[in-house]
Parts: sequence; C-alpha cells; structure tokens
Amino acid sequence: MNTIRLQQNRMNPLVLPVILAKELGIFDNYQVSVDLTLSDDFVFNGKKAFLENQVDAIMGDTTFYFYYQDEGKEAMITSTLTRTIQLVGVTNWQDLPELTVGINRTGLFRFFVDTYLNTLLPPTSYHFINNTYERMAALENGDIQALVAIEPFITQVLSQENTEIIWHSNEIDACFVMWCFDKRFIERFPQTVKNFHLALEDAAHYFNSKTNQEKISLIAQHCKLDHKKAKTYESFVFEPQQNYSVHDFNLCQNWMLNTLEITKKTTSDEGIFKTFSH
Repeated sequence: MNTIRLQQNRMNPLVLPVILAKELGIFDNYQVSVDLTLSDDFVFNGKKAFLENQVDAIMGDTTFYFYYQDEGKEAMITSTLTRTIQLVGVTNWQDLPELTVGINRTGLFRFFVDTYLNTLLPPTSYHFINNTYERMAALENGDIQALVAIEPFITQVLSQENTEIIWHSNEIDACFVMWCFDKRFIERFPQTVKNFHLALEDAAHYFNSKTNQEKISLIAQHCKLDHKKAKTYESFVFEPQQNYSVHDFNLCQNWMLNTLEITKKTTSDEGIFKTFSH
C-alpha cells in the first residue's frame, strides 16, 4: 500500500476530513495509507516540506500552486477545496474614503480585488501583515479597517465591537483553493490519489450529516480541540470536491503573470489532474 505523507494543522477545518478519514477507517476502506503529522497552530512548515519532498501533498489557495511551479516544484492540482477565505472589517467600511486591508504579501486577495471586488469596495490599500494574529491586533488597534482570514479567526475577529463580514469567497462562481500532489507521486500512484479524495468526500459527507452538537463532539474528539474552539465549527459545511476548473486555473495564473508574481507559465494539461469521473 502506497503511503501519502502529509503535514497539516489541527486548527484548520479543512483538515478535518483527513483526520476523520484516518481515525474512522475510511482511508482503509479505499486502501489508502496516510502518514499524517499535525501541528497545533497555523504556524507550520508545510510549504517548505512540500518543496523539499518531505510530504506528497498540500492544500492551500491556488496561488500556492503557481508559486511552487515557479520555484521548480513539479506538482498537479487534484481537486477543489471548500471555500473559506473571507474579508472582515469595520461596519462602516462603505463610508470610508479608503479601505486599508491587512493581507498576506502572497495570496489571493489582491487577485480578488482586481478581478471581482473593484466595484464592491471603496478605494483599497494594503498593509502586508503575514501573521493572522498580528492582522487581528492591527484591526483592533485601528491600524487597518479590514483583514483577510479563514475560520477560526473570523469568529474571533467578529467578537471585536463594530465588525462584520464584508465578503466571502463562496459568493463567486469560482474556486481558488485546492489540493495539489507531487507530480511524480501522481504518475506512480494515480489511483491512490483518486482514492484519497474519494475517502475525503466520504468523511466530509459524514461530517455534514451531523447535528451541530455532534459536529462539536467530533471535532473535540478527533481534532483534540477544546469545546470553545470546536464550537467555532458547529455550523461548518464542506462543499463537494470537484476537478479543478481550467477557466479558474488560467484566470489566476494570468493575473500572477501580469503582476509579475511568477514568471513560469504552466498549461492546464500540465497542472490539473482529473481526479473525479464526473
């Protein structure tokens, strides 16, 4: 049995299907072996581990994939992920002459603004703060008026007074988050990759079928999170995985080429693995 090596963090809700599939025997049902290393926070070494071939797959936003390619890492996108990226900020954001947003230097948000949000938001400037905790502090101190994050950070930000969700990435008919695998692993074990994603889909369906209280119990038991953190995800619903869209692949890549974020162009045939038959 071929083993898929992964390094993820237990705080990220998108890791839950991996944890459930492993602990509930769903991977075994699909004859998939997963060696899963979990960190306890969002500060972890996943990118470096993927680039150095210490792991076989990684999840992230689609810009990650193109940065990997640009750095010489041969990989392929194997599926979409549930969209969780959100913009949260002060409630009077529409009245501001300029909206200063705290974002990671790399990542999707500038692409979102240029492609989808330029008519929704006031004139927007960026404050590059790569650490989410530091972005949250900057918002609370008034240094910025909005920030980009995912859960569990969104719930924490909304506990600050006069804040709201300004925009959610699931509001557009596109997906810019993904799983990707090392290309050589896919070439050697294509069915293992397909079975891995089928197992994740079963695990996600299992979670989605539960009541809010049952979801909290599952997360507390299997992710080893305390009740307060687990409760953050009580209403979380996983979106179905899909083969990655050629249109979305090209749209993101062309923006990155035009803004000089990357220099290497990858065709969709080179970059997208057809995991699902549908």
